[in-house]
Amino acid sequence: MSDEKWWDEGPIFSAQDRGGKITSLAPGEHVRPFSLGLLVLMLFAAATWTVLVVLWLPRGLQYGRPAAMVDAAVGWTGTALLFGALLAMLVGTYATYAVAHRLFHQVGIAWVSAALPAAGGVFAGCWLDGIRVSACVGEGVFPDGTIQLIFMGVAATALVGLLIWMPFAIARALRRSRLITGLRQNGRRYEGEVVTIGRPDGTLLGLNQFRKGEVAFDGGRRRVEVAMATDHTRVPLPAFPVVVYTGLRDAIHVDPDPARPWNFDPDTAKYYSSADGGGG
Repeated sequence: MSDEKWWDEGPIFSAQDRGGKITSLAPGEHVRPFSLGLLVLMLFAAATWTVLVVLWLPRGLQYGRPAAMVDAAVGWTGTALLFGALLAMLVGTYATYAVAHRLFHQVGIAWVSAALPAAGGVFAGCWLDGIRVSACVGEGVFPDGTIQLIFMGVAATALVGLLIWMPFAIARALRRSRLITGLRQNGRRYEGEVVTIGRPDGTLLGLNQFRKGEVAFDGGRRRVEVAMATDHTRVPLPAFPVVVYTGLRDAIHVDPDPARPWNFDPDTAKYYSSADGGGG
């Protein structure tokens, strides 16, 4: 019997989704709605991005700025503040991603949850810097030219797009969670096995992605196409045991079967090479 936490490192199967939309739901868990804690983290991450941009712009876009502002930015104090803001940004962004992934159990939504504060922070930082420069030089906002406006435009476009996409993605994750939980609790259960892992489909945050794999169940009489995400050391061999749950309207969910021995491909190097962009 295996007690490994396959929902963290794989193999994670999905008969409906692939890539960042695969739901890695541990037995007994479910996707939770948006939380206050995640909102606080996102606001903190956005603030760190804003401060980072405000501190970096006088170094990166010096044209049209007062000499005193540039000198302060490139001096020891400005450099130390920039480094501190960078560390805070990394901590805030990673914490946002981690909490979002724990809530929604999908890499795609977690990534968007971390990208939202980045887009908002870049926009706010460019806007605040423009106001500061304008107040110092007594001219129109953004005397540096069009580059800063381009940054703002890209950030604003990303922010609006992500804000529109996020509610639909959360609703979809909740539906997928209810489907998986319902099938595990009430679906018809079959023992099955992996026929083929399918074709490599790149990597996503350290997990190798596969698509068009195949799982057989019901004594081999039925088969279902699956996608899979797994660590390069945990790529299943053919006949890897799984449990297949079926329900109404052809609903299907596939989990590894912890009651039977697991066998992984010992040739992990080819999958690791594939993760780095070559081989496999």
